[in-house]
Amino acid sequence: MPLLLVNVFLIALFAACGFAFGAPLIGVMVGLTLCLATLLWYKSATGMVLKTLQAPRLTEETARDPIQLMFLGDAQQMRDLAGLSHTQIHIVETHLPLAFSMGTRKGPSKIVISNGLLKTLTRAEIAAVIGHELGHLRAGDAMLNAMRMTLSQFVTKTGLRPVFSAFRRVLPGSTLLAGVLMKPECRADAYSAALCQDPKILASALKKLERGVRAVQWSALEELPFLAEVAVVNPFLAKESYDRPEKSETAHRLAELYRLEPEERAA
Repeated sequence: MPLLLVNVFLIALFAACGFAFGAPLIGVMVGLTLCLATLLWYKSATGMVLKTLQAPRLTEETARDPIQLMFLGDAQQMRDLAGLSHTQIHIVETHLPLAFSMGTRKGPSKIVISNGLLKTLTRAEIAAVIGHELGHLRAGDAMLNAMRMTLSQFVTKTGLRPVFSAFRRVLPGSTLLAGVLMKPECRADAYSAALCQDPKILASALKKLERGVRAVQWSALEELPFLAEVAVVNPFLAKESYDRPEKSETAHRLAELYRLEPEERAA
């Protein structure tokens, strides 16, 4: 749906511009060309992100050790339970405890995790993190993640990052906006809690991830800064919250998890 709205907006915008300048047909053609470019970008963005991160698909044949194999089995069970058996799992070789998702509920979808995640969390906590990402996929939150990450990479390479960073620094000042941005995370947390039937598992994972990402540096974040925003716990915000715990997004999510009633957890 977001991609459709973008394409409709592009066609309408350039058609209106073309009509205003006396060339409506040219305006429509430009709009259609941009729509095609957007579609090609959407189709290729996921592969570009996986190539940048060097994240191969994790299968029974490519699993390097029993831990990865055990994780893959658990992830497959979670996918089937969520009705997303088509979702593929990819793995990144890095110490940073990382997990994020790309794709849609009905179309191609991928969950990317890191070796650092497998070393940081327990088996049950890793399953809860996978449940969180499945929640994003079911809700459609991850549809444009790959496009956003490739755009982030482009902005970084072209030297425009300081301009965007200056603009984004004013966003957390709005409590209303911060609340809107947190809704997808809390919704995915609640879905994970329902799958695992215990919010305390994901709560424990979030605490460990926040501590873990504070202690690790990862150069890929310099090329793909948006990757931090789609991770289960944002490394940049986790470091900031160490000095200002009242600003911790993780604390807000933990509070929401602990508020879940037993009947909601079992739903």
